[in-house]
Formats: sequence, C-alpha cells, structure tokens
Amino acid sequence: MRTNVIMALVIALMGTVGLGCSDQGPARMHYGDDQCDYCKMNIVDPAFGSQLVSDKGKVFKFDSIECLAAYEQTHKSLQTGSTRWLADINQPGSFVEGRKAFIVSGHTLRSPMGLGLAATSRLEDGRQLATETNGRVLSWQEVRDYVAEAWNVR
Repeated sequence: MRTNVIMALVIALMGTVGLGCSDQGPARMHYGDDQCDYCKMNIVDPAFGSQLVSDKGKVFKFDSIECLAAYEQTHKSLQTGSTRWLADINQPGSFVEGRKAFIVSGHTLRSPMGLGLAATSRLEDGRQLATETNGRVLSWQEVRDYVAEAWNVR
C-alpha cells in the first residue's frame, strides 16, 4: 500500500516537472546585454526584439524580425515545431505569439536591421501602422520571402 502511494507521488511529480519543461513562451530579454543569434549585435530596442523557441525549449533571441526570419531560413529544422515571439511595437517589451501577430512592412519604419518590419497584436493596429508608414501587413511567408530576397538568404 505504501509503495503505491510513493509511486503515485513520483508519477505526479514527474508530470508536474514535465509540464514545466513544455512551456514554449518567450524568455526574458536583457536589453543591452543579450546578443542577436543571427547578426550578433546587442539587442537594445524592446519595440523590435523577437525570439524563436524550439520544440525542445531552446530560446534563440534576435534584435529584429528580419534576423529571426533569416535565422529560420538558414536553420530549416527550426521551421517546424518552434514558436515565434515578436515584440509588439505598441507595447515595447511585451511579446505576441507569431501566429497571432500582424507584421507590418513600412517604408518609414526604422527597425534595427533596416528592413522596416514591426509587429502588432491587433489587426486594427497593424493596418493603422501600415497606413502611417506607407506600408502593408504581411504574412509570415511574405516576411520570409522579403528577407530572403533583400539579404540573399537561402
């Protein structure tokens, strides 16, 4: 009887630990200290940082959406099972999950790597930002294609 109770506790503990390891959310950014995993520059602007979290929980940090897209393009194994986290330009320092983000390519946006990409968590905000910056809202595939062409990334 006592062995059954101990086994039940061990199984419950293992399940709890397993749940803790499966969190695929963004990690805390240390602006000014963290380095971009693609271009190796310091990540300084909370309005543009981004992250890629692998299916195993490894976190890759970037100073811009451009760098995340280029990194993903050159590391094909990370394209499936990983989650993208993009800074919300309207709430610097906070992240929106990539599938829920609205990415704007704006001609007058000043992103760290110069391609003028920024993300918002709401479609209305994305449309407004696109209007203000003479740009448009892009899908993730359009972002990847744009970065690949602009930077000759394959």
